[in-house]
Amino acid sequence: MSVEFEPWDDQETRSLIERFEGMLGFKGHYFFDVDDLEDIIDFYLERNNLSKARQAINLAMSQHPLNVSFLIRKAHFLLASDKTDEALLVLDEAESLDPVNSDILYTRAALFSKMKRYAEAIDQYLQALPEAEEQDEVYAYIAFEYENLGNYDMALEYLKKGVAINAENFSALYEISFCYEVVQKLEEGISWFKAFLDKHPYSKVAWFCLGVLHSTSGEYEQAIDAYDFVIAIDESYSSAYFNKANAYANLRNYNKALELYKETLGYEDPEVTTYFYIGECYQELEDYENALIFFKKALEMDEFFAESYVGMAEVYESLGQPELSVELMKKALDLYPENSDFWQQLADLLSDQKLYKEALEALEEAAKIDPTALELRDHQAWIYADMGDLVTAELKLLKAMEEQPEDVMLKYHLGSVVWMSGRIPEALLILDSPLTDSFDLHDYLFDFFPDLKTNQELLNFIGNFKKA
Repeated sequence: MSVEFEPWDDQETRSLIERFEGMLGFKGHYFFDVDDLEDIIDFYLERNNLSKARQAINLAMSQHPLNVSFLIRKAHFLLASDKTDEALLVLDEAESLDPVNSDILYTRAALFSKMKRYAEAIDQYLQALPEAEEQDEVYAYIAFEYENLGNYDMALEYLKKGVAINAENFSALYEISFCYEVVQKLEEGISWFKAFLDKHPYSKVAWFCLGVLHSTSGEYEQAIDAYDFVIAIDESYSSAYFNKANAYANLRNYNKALELYKETLGYEDPEVTTYFYIGECYQELEDYENALIFFKKALEMDEFFAESYVGMAEVYESLGQPELSVELMKKALDLYPENSDFWQQLADLLSDQKLYKEALEALEEAAKIDPTALELRDHQAWIYADMGDLVTAELKLLKAMEEQPEDVMLKYHLGSVVWMSGRIPEALLILDSPLTDSFDLHDYLFDFFPDLKTNQELLNFIGNFKKA
């Protein structure tokens, strides 16, 4: 028997499918009642076994030619087979037999959605809404179509209608949080979830979503408070531990983050990202031995997880093993050669070894991937400055500033290059603007040339801009 059952398939289902496949094997012809045939077709459609689904549908239509449920299932089969126009015709036939069957509306909506005819999908769901047993689910379907149209404000409107009916529609709550993030209305989202929690204080999902929005806003302490409420309601809610750990990591409390990442492992199977983040925490704590252990654990779980190679490269750089660091960075790029950030990190590692030609070649690869990335010119300028080629460094910075004339970092970098070129008065004029407007960012001035931190003439000039 070729069929593979899932652990949750009951004995009745197994017997039914074995009987059907036995019939196919012996080329016999058995009679199945309508309920059995519906179960058989659904079994194969759920597993995307279209060949067997087609055979089951053909048998069903031959035995029950005017049964609308089989026409609807045939439409689902045609949808899965990318035969959308045929599926629509089948649904028209079904509707002629049973004009008030709401399943026809849902199926047609799914078809329109797949055909990217989202407004028509919404219309089908709206027609189905008055008679729907679970209206909150229909509101969610409508919201998803508005998301497909890029209209997240309308999506939010319908998602909120759904949770007003069913406050325990958890998927809708998660989606509300997601939509607020997409439209970048984080404060509004936080306010909405707080109001929702005033009415439903024990909604763990709402507390979790509130935590996510606080984290996205950079309000990590408030996020931690929200995740604490989640855990108080449900101590096995593993994602709350994980997100709480992320919040502590963003607050640079790496020991607490480590404790929580490890606690996550007690409530769910290990995931590659959990091992990786544990490695990152150890890396930040300069416990490089344990950092390497967990980066390697992540790779054992997923050999294609390139970020672990990057983490290991950074660790070996810190340990003074630059050749191994470069080798590991190249392994990450073997997995994801289209990652511009990886090429830039490789350029940093190569320039640290004074391998300037190779470093610039790495930046050229990054530029091929993302030619509009202005930071690449700044990065190139950095390398040319390290080479002592201040003329080219200055030209790269000026080119970058043509496109971002108000970029504070570029102004500081240009000022430092001009200073080191010996044109002190010109450098002071360049630095006047960023020191006036963004004094708190003046450490950028020392990025290219750290020795400038001890240049008394420059320090005296900077001191003129320091507010009392």
